[in-house]
Amino acid sequence: MFSVLRHRNFLFLWVGQLLSIIAFWMLFLALPFYVHEITGSSLATGVVFFVQTLPRVLLSSFAGVLADRWDRKKVMILTDIIRAVLIIPIFWVQSADQVWIIYVFAFVGSVVAQIFEPAKNALIPNIVPKEHLLAANGLNALSDAVTRLVGPLLGGAILNTLGLGSVIMINSFAYIVSALFLSLIIIPRSTKSKPVVETQSGLSRQMSIWREWRDGLQIVRANFAISSIFITIAVAMVAEGILNVLVVVFVRNVLQLNSIEWSLVLTAQGFGWLVGSFLLGYVGRYITQLRLIELSALSTGIIILLIAHTRSFPLIICLFGIAGTVLVGFYVSAQTLLQSQVSDVYRGRVFGAYNTTQSSLLLVGIGIATVFGDWLGSVFVISIAGCCYALAGILSFIIRRQAHNNGCLQQNEGHESFPPVQYGKDSEVKQ
Repeated sequence: MFSVLRHRNFLFLWVGQLLSIIAFWMLFLALPFYVHEITGSSLATGVVFFVQTLPRVLLSSFAGVLADRWDRKKVMILTDIIRAVLIIPIFWVQSADQVWIIYVFAFVGSVVAQIFEPAKNALIPNIVPKEHLLAANGLNALSDAVTRLVGPLLGGAILNTLGLGSVIMINSFAYIVSALFLSLIIIPRSTKSKPVVETQSGLSRQMSIWREWRDGLQIVRANFAISSIFITIAVAMVAEGILNVLVVVFVRNVLQLNSIEWSLVLTAQGFGWLVGSFLLGYVGRYITQLRLIELSALSTGIIILLIAHTRSFPLIICLFGIAGTVLVGFYVSAQTLLQSQVSDVYRGRVFGAYNTTQSSLLLVGIGIATVFGDWLGSVFVISIAGCCYALAGILSFIIRRQAHNNGCLQQNEGHESFPPVQYGKDSEVKQ
């Protein structure tokens, strides 16, 4: 897996992102904690999460259009610089009546992030050979696991000893460093798509953006491989939304664990994600991404059902670790399939739609947990989440078998895979 770092362009992208994501998780812990500290309000604290999530639902798909129209490298550099500057006013937040400044940063920062993410996901295939895409995404999953472990620990320690100002300084500096690393990337001419040159103005430009957004959705609907990934991930994200809300309730009310024991559960899951990231490059040599998706989702569903009906703390630790290991295969394989299936011209739009789908269905899961968690109990609703993950795996299997029976799969070195998407001059998808 680490051999992909021999590609200098990906090395610069990965190192820059590693630093900025650690800083993000530091701030992710520090901001809500600080808001609760100066307001004493759970509602005020919850607003931080709400304003960060809303742009993901509303803007991700259109942000993908911009990632296809503009130079992706420049977009990523600019958004890093904007975030580095945008965070500075939080230095002056000292009381509850100034908390609106944090809300503005959280919202605008999330808006900028929606532009950055599809640009990054669309750029990776431009700087990494196709045969190394899975390894590159696996390494990104590894760095995500490391930052989830390190970032909150650093954020809590620095906030407690040096205050919020130091967290902000480190965060701003990390974004600047990330922008510097991104500036060192050289996009090969053979993979670089020509950005859209704006010759229109006013209503004509708006209609052009609307058409490009609609074309991206048409690709999702028209291509069997892409639409199957969207269907599978949609079902899984409902389960993820349920788990985000009710796992804490389950741990506190049913298992009656304290905060230290809960941190061990999260650490086990993060460690499992690390292990899965290491194993993915090896497993990917023998199991196709299609099979990884269905096996990972089905296994995750079974593990969640076991967790819901287990009362042994050591076993809970083990199950969460295994769940973290297995989930890597699901999400990374889905992302890799999208990157390999979609033309560079449309990749940003498809990933924008993908992020919107994830965020929207995540909110659906959160709503289900909020409405039915107290009424039906956390054990029952978490069991529903397990069934949703298992259903995602079963759907993926059914879709693959249907594609096989319809001749939509091709044989490549003994493995089944979807043929690449072809585009005509009229930009319509050809099967």
